[in-house]
Amino acid sequence: TYVYEFGLNIPQKTVTYVYGSRPAEPDYVDGTTGDKGIYTTKYDLLKWDYALFQNILLKPETMQLAFEPVGRKGKPKMNYGFGWRMIMHNNIKVLYHGGWWKGYHSLLVHIPQDRTTIIVLKNKEKGRMATKDELLKILYPKPGIERSSNSPLSGNTSL
Repeated sequence: TYVYEFGLNIPQKTVTYVYGSRPAEPDYVDGTTGDKGIYTTKYDLLKWDYALFQNILLKPETMQLAFEPVGRKGKPKMNYGFGWRMIMHNNIKVLYHGGWWKGYHSLLVHIPQDRTTIIVLKNKEKGRMATKDELLKILYPKPGIERSSNSPLSGNTSL
């Protein structure tokens, strides 16, 4: 994991593709830090997620603030805390955040109830990417619906 700086040569950096197999061209705002510019792996994201939710990085009180919905003055509270969106799916609290830049797409979903973390990374501009809603319907179907034992998600899997 690193913060990208324009012109930095990273030998193992993935290539992002647009329109089939054509690599994306560099952009003048590549290397912007803050909104984008963090390059990582699914393994480092999983380590970060573990450290965050095991209170290794932040105190529990700080974590509680991160998941407190905030809204604008005069408007009801939104489902957004400090960096996390929050929804309920079949009475299960779901925390998530996604991002994209020039063909790179990311999604991190965390379900505190059973400590499930889903990480999706994509490096192609065109084409579908699984949504959090699609993933949640597989993992947590409506009550009374069983997951198929043939499903790759039916067992206990890990990276």
